[in-house]
Amino acid sequence: MLKHLRKAGLTALLLLGLAGCGEVSRGAPTIPPETVHVHEYTQTVIPPSCTEDGYTLHQCACGDSYTDQQIPMTGHSYTPVQWEANCLEGEGIRYTCACGDSYLEQTSPPLGHQYAVEEVVEPEGEARGYTLHRCVRCDNSYRDSFTWSPEAFADFFEDAVFVGDSITYKMIYHNAKYKSLGNATILARGGVSLTTLVDKDSSYKLYYRGKISELEDIMTKCGGKKLFVLLGVNDVPWLGVEKTIQKLDTLVNNVLEKNPDVEIYLQSCTPIYLKREKGNLTNARLDEYNVLLKEYALEKGYHYIDIATPMKNEENALRAEYCLDQSIHVNDAGCAVWINEIKSYLYEENLYEQSK
Repeated sequence: MLKHLRKAGLTALLLLGLAGCGEVSRGAPTIPPETVHVHEYTQTVIPPSCTEDGYTLHQCACGDSYTDQQIPMTGHSYTPVQWEANCLEGEGIRYTCACGDSYLEQTSPPLGHQYAVEEVVEPEGEARGYTLHRCVRCDNSYRDSFTWSPEAFADFFEDAVFVGDSITYKMIYHNAKYKSLGNATILARGGVSLTTLVDKDSSYKLYYRGKISELEDIMTKCGGKKLFVLLGVNDVPWLGVEKTIQKLDTLVNNVLEKNPDVEIYLQSCTPIYLKREKGNLTNARLDEYNVLLKEYALEKGYHYIDIATPMKNEENALRAEYCLDQSIHVNDAGCAVWINEIKSYLYEENLYEQSK
């Protein structure tokens, strides 16, 4: 009996040795000694920098690694150099570290850019013209005074309708002369307003082909797909800005009810000649309206084009060179600025390319 127990114990010990990891497994394979991996680390010393500690990296070919022997960062070591003033920085002492970090202790303000006109590029076809300004002290430059040729984007206006009062009336003659708006339909009548166009009992409306018609009906008859509105100057003094916006909303809704595919473009009211401001008809009041008009356009998803700002002088009034009659009406030069802002808006919003 003792012999049998000794034999069983020996067998059990043999099985435990073959299985490994404490698991008894009959017939488990043995692991050859030569296949057991032993890490062999190479050492690389990473030196410290101005802002980061150094250390020794121990890395095995199998990918295992660890670090030790940390070396404290050195911190910056700056060399001072006298610094001359330029467009963006004043005179002073420039402190520079070998790592590239630097700072300037200024003793005078920057000189600022001093621009001079380098080139005036005329518009050609659908390429816009511009004036190039370059700084005489550095290479900084910018472009402004963007202009467009009369033929630029002309086909965009084939299905466009412009509606307005006596201010827009001048555009009829300007476009007949220069064709800057191509074959756009221009509907204008002196004295019309948002109120008269919305009021169904009013006969003071727009003419189309010799007949007085509602705007929404005209849009249907002419097949207009883009509506450019410049109205409000005859409403704001009497209604105030908020009620004028309400009238505009009614007019636009009337148009869209019959012509749901029409794209709406709202133009800011143009400024008034300074000496013709009176009562509630002032540039400040029109500015207030234009602010609300832009907010309304953004809320509704309509386009808003600021044609007022480029026509203003330093007194926030209509520039004399753009004024036809020392009142509220613009001349050909004013119409050119007006159309230029419309075309710039189409360009910046990529609307012309999208319409093709």
